[in-house]
Amino acid sequence: MINVLLIGLGGLGLRHAQSLIADEKVNLFIYEKSEEVLRKNLKQIEDQSRVKILNNINQSNKNYFCVIVATPSLPRLEVLKEIREFDIQFFILEKFLFPSLAEFDEFEEIYSDRLNKIYINC
Repeated sequence: MINVLLIGLGGLGLRHAQSLIADEKVNLFIYEKSEEVLRKNLKQIEDQSRVKILNNINQSNKNYFCVIVATPSLPRLEVLKEIREFDIQFFILEKFLFPSLAEFDEFEEIYSDRLNKIYINC
């Protein structure tokens, strides 16, 4: 089994969740700040037997094969800072990455040792 953390269960996050849960080898951990979005979109995931909802991003095991960050761009850098010390094989980030070049520069500095393990979904 592989562990995948999905941060953000809006429209794009929901599509990621539906695709991931179709693979029987995936344990899916979901963190969504909005209770309303979580409640609405969780109903659209058919098999929830391998889904764990996190109330706090730091309540997780911090060891993931993949982390998908499907949040709006404004809070994305803060989310990435929160998970900096997690053991993650690779990331998938939704576009557009950040609302400013300064945030992109900060991200590049923080994650400079992992830049070859980050994919941007375009």
